[in-house]
Amino acid sequence: MYNNNDCGTNGFSGNPFCSSGNVFQNYLTYTCNNPGTLSSSCSSSSVPQLVLICSSSQTCLSGSCVGVTCFNNSQCGTNGFVGNPFCSSGNVFQNYLTYTCNNPGTSGSSCSNSSVATLKQTCLSNQTCSSGSCVNNIANLSSFVSVNGSNFYLNGNPFYFAGVNSYYLFMQKTIVAVLILEVIKDV
Repeated sequence: MYNNNDCGTNGFSGNPFCSSGNVFQNYLTYTCNNPGTLSSSCSSSSVPQLVLICSSSQTCLSGSCVGVTCFNNSQCGTNGFVGNPFCSSGNVFQNYLTYTCNNPGTSGSSCSNSSVATLKQTCLSNQTCSSGSCVNNIANLSSFVSVNGSNFYLNGNPFYFAGVNSYYLFMQKTIVAVLILEVIKDV
């Protein structure tokens, strides 16, 4: 044997494999020891060599770069309230959607989500939940407004209204009512 080519052809051997998230393959190098002598012999060495760098959206699986669906939960969606508020047990609830990355950073990664009814507002004792919001209870229809001094009260609470007391206009002749309205329109 006279040179390295007499021992074999350098090149990749075996199947590609994964290391550090990238594709490697063993590279075989042949060497002729003591070329041109009776004691010449061949040797070989094998060294892993980088063949392919997987992109940031890939990982290495069985010697190939394969796509990864997700590396973390935020890549699957944004958590938050969905749909309209609704009433349950006398309080306001709304569905909260949570996204999850299953098996993150692997070729078997996948996204899933779950929705849970979440309390958004607790209605007070004088409120009821209606159409997804807390509303004040309507006063008892049999209640009457009462007077104490110059103040009005309904069910013991101050009661306010806007308006004028002009019942007497309807008891007047039309011309008198018109004249009164002319006088008070600029007040």
